[in-house]
Amino acid sequence: MIKSTCLKQKHFSFTLRHNYKNLHRSTFLQEIKDALDMLPVNNGNPCQVVDNIHSIFNDTMQKHTPLSRNRRKLLNKPWITKSLCKSIKEKNKIYRSLVKNGFENKVKFSYCKRYRNHLTHLLVLSKKEYCQSQCLIAKNDTAKTWKLTNTLLPGRTKATSTPPNLTHPLSGECKQNPADIANILNDFFVSVGKNMASKIIPPQSNKTHIAKMNCESSFYLHETSAEEIMHIIETLTEKKGTRHNDIPVKILKLCSEILSPFLAKLFNNCINQGIYPQNFKCAQVFPIHKSGLENVCTNYRPISVLSPFNNIFEKLFYDRLYHYVECKSMLSKHQYGFRAKLSTEFAIYDTVECILENLDQKIPTCAVFLDLSKAFDAVDHSVLLWKLEHFYGIRELPLQLFENYSHRREQYTVVNKCRSQTHQINCGLSQGSILSPLLFSLYVNDLPKASNFKTTLFADDTCLILANKNIDILEKMVDQEINKVDSWMRHNK
Repeated sequence: MIKSTCLKQKHFSFTLRHNYKNLHRSTFLQEIKDALDMLPVNNGNPCQVVDNIHSIFNDTMQKHTPLSRNRRKLLNKPWITKSLCKSIKEKNKIYRSLVKNGFENKVKFSYCKRYRNHLTHLLVLSKKEYCQSQCLIAKNDTAKTWKLTNTLLPGRTKATSTPPNLTHPLSGECKQNPADIANILNDFFVSVGKNMASKIIPPQSNKTHIAKMNCESSFYLHETSAEEIMHIIETLTEKKGTRHNDIPVKILKLCSEILSPFLAKLFNNCINQGIYPQNFKCAQVFPIHKSGLENVCTNYRPISVLSPFNNIFEKLFYDRLYHYVECKSMLSKHQYGFRAKLSTEFAIYDTVECILENLDQKIPTCAVFLDLSKAFDAVDHSVLLWKLEHFYGIRELPLQLFENYSHRREQYTVVNKCRSQTHQINCGLSQGSILSPLLFSLYVNDLPKASNFKTTLFADDTCLILANKNIDILEKMVDQEINKVDSWMRHNK
């Protein structure tokens, strides 16, 4: 008997999206411009100004691009063309006709088998051609290659949906309600870094005893311009998710010419006052399952979604800070993560080359590999700010701005469209933020100077290598240097 390939689950879901079909561009832009011209920027409260901008856009969009109910296909396979979709529907139609007649028509039954086999062959060919074309596009680009691999291999894609139940980490109670699951995950994400740090026994001395860097340079955060803002808006990705009631990136790009001068004044006002708007600091978190049991909180990674305005402002910070630390050669040459033109291949090559060189000279070599658990979640804000000031020369207003950036951050978690309560974050860096990877690199940047190990870093993955001709001496050296690394970890918990 022929089995139907019809999926048992729903083929479509329904979402509310803005309808841009009847958008009259010139009228829409003129209304936005007139409303923005009436807002005070230079002397106004930045938080209130941002709220007013959101209100203007939401009201105007509701008038010109009302929300409509859209049907979205749940399983999107790009290699299935429109003609193949028609063939699949035709095959299913034939099969339903056979089922209805109890498979009595042998001629139709034989035809259905041939049709199914031929369609399967065409689907395989179509997928093969799609994979070959995508491989050519992703050639020499590691990130695109891995993304393509994870998309094509079964079970490799990370789903943002959570299991039907989740075990509470404290009470052990099993929860099934999405709202309860969202609250449990949000409580866990907010507290995991602080709880881990509290279990680490602090060192005897204060943190200044490991400070081997003293920066004489000073970081200057210069103002932005409308042209720079417009360029950043054009680089924003429309496919990335936004929070509820955020202005869509498509609309920001449409209004970039009008909005850019206004945002430049707003951001310059924040820079000159050392203020980071509070409404930029609230993140919507989606839990991503990593591995292991799906009902355990520790097996989920929080991915933060922040407002597009925040992403523009953070990109300004990132460009200036990254240019500063690169020009001053402040980033360790042993750090390969989150840096332009560097990747895991360089880190692996550096490590393997060092080991092979020692082996060629018949020198015993010890390699210690560290994987820091919840590294981003455990970053201590006070230690980070202390390092920014003493190690990297970020002082006065720029330091005040970074302090304001890390202070009173908030987040809520969304599970199956159910939102948790909003909690304040007192520890850690948001995964999904533009600035967080660079700040984390600066946070661990002094680790190679904390010991005599040859240290290779790729974000939070660390390799420590030490070699000596006498293996007994090597063992003692490794013990001594590991204690130094342990001391650094305790100072920077």
